[in-house]
Amino acid sequence: MMLYRKGVYDETNLLIIGNGFDKAHGLPTGYGDFLDELDIDTKFYKYLNTMSKKELEKYKCLKRGSLLKYLKKTNNRNGWIDFENEIKNIIIAVSEFPNVLIKKTNYNKEIEYSLQSGIEVNIAPFLLYVLDYREYYFPYNGYGDWKDEDILQFYSIVHDEIKALINLFKKYIAWIEMNHMDNLKEINLFNNMLITNILTFNYTDTYRTVYDLSIYNEIEENGVCWVHGRVFDDGSGDIVMGSGSDYYDRKYENFLDLFKFYQKYKYRTDTSYLDWIKDDQKFDNIYIFGHSLDPTDADILKSFLKSQSNIKIFYRTDSEKYHFEKNLLVILGKEMFMEKLSGKHPNIEFIKFENE
Repeated sequence: MMLYRKGVYDETNLLIIGNGFDKAHGLPTGYGDFLDELDIDTKFYKYLNTMSKKELEKYKCLKRGSLLKYLKKTNNRNGWIDFENEIKNIIIAVSEFPNVLIKKTNYNKEIEYSLQSGIEVNIAPFLLYVLDYREYYFPYNGYGDWKDEDILQFYSIVHDEIKALINLFKKYIAWIEMNHMDNLKEINLFNNMLITNILTFNYTDTYRTVYDLSIYNEIEENGVCWVHGRVFDDGSGDIVMGSGSDYYDRKYENFLDLFKFYQKYKYRTDTSYLDWIKDDQKFDNIYIFGHSLDPTDADILKSFLKSQSNIKIFYRTDSEKYHFEKNLLVILGKEMFMEKLSGKHPNIEFIKFENE
């Protein structure tokens, strides 16, 4: 397949891709894949052992805490949205931890906090893990009462654990770039599809690796947009990965740099897709493959979904289609959903993708 320049061909077609695109091409980029590779004796673990002692110690420190143990034990590992939801739940739970404590004054007239009796049954699951590993998070008062500085230190440790996990994922993607890009599957669907622009939510360069790039330089400038950043095989590059922003409040400011809206600002991630919208560039066709249409990406997707382009959304199973429909309803609202899927001139179509 080739990417075609506007002006050479009459059509302008946009391909929007998410992690399902990489997985369909044989890459182990799923949330569950990543967690599984963090076990001892995996190929990725052996790769980590070739890193500097400083980097390896960061990983070992992450293993000692409860965050990774908690994420590996939970069953919500179907997609990266599950990771985002877990991070959201952890940020909320940790930020509201003082609310499950009893405030009191000790004999030195200092403010201290202790856990309410029997409260364990009512607190967030992650905090139960924290209490099991309290000597790690509260090294000086693990089994006693806590002071304000202990709680602030607790915030800091959890924050640093999440940051370390995200940085570890960057190394995982770099490892994939080095070791998996030569054996990618080719999907006939994309060999028969003219594409002029790509909007990718992935961190890899899978599309351009698999398909014919002999005239890649013919693409218009900014023809490919890595909206969440890109990771290169040397590990360089900044990525957007963390919690959605729909619930952000100042009480979560200790975790500000874990919110995706702030990461986009901080890393100045690719926003060339805004030019496509601003310039009122009309795509004849918009193809969506491997993206769940989750509402956390509505700020990017909505303008394209509202357009008059012919929109084709690929799905694998009926349950996946139903999931996409529910997400689409949230993004568009009931009236526009009905208009675009079953109105007088519907322009959104679901197409079942059969594995080849």
